[in-house]
Amino acid sequence: MQTHVWVEGQTPLNRFPVADSGDSVHNLAHKGRSMIKLDEQAVEGVTVLHFSGSLTQEEVASIEPAFHTTVGRPTPRVVIDLSGVDAVTTPAISMFLAASRTAEKSGGKVIFTGVRGLIADILHRCRLDAILTIATSMDAALARAKT
Repeated sequence: MQTHVWVEGQTPLNRFPVADSGDSVHNLAHKGRSMIKLDEQAVEGVTVLHFSGSLTQEEVASIEPAFHTTVGRPTPRVVIDLSGVDAVTTPAISMFLAASRTAEKSGGKVIFTGVRGLIADILHRCRLDAILTIATSMDAALARAKT
């Protein structure tokens, strides 16, 4: 399996491969601004999505198709790790809420972990910590996703 990094503005002919670690990587750079990186890996039968960077409107639009493909699988068991996220916007929150609802309807689970600092404050102020399933550690998130 070969993993690719896509940078905004590149054509398929000038995309470049990176070393394959066994995980798929969606990495998008935006003309000198923050990047959002989404790493996907399977851990004990659970799909773990590690986000890092800023989840601004532009970055969310870039990763949303890959994100929905993962959480839209039948009976998804997904852990979303936000420990590397430094900013979150309304489109990201909407994407996460839709994913949670979709997974629930199909008998799956979406569990969030790594929610700290500003991200935790935003989720709490919007009362989303009462709607989204948030685990305090990766181990706890994996355990909840499996049950």
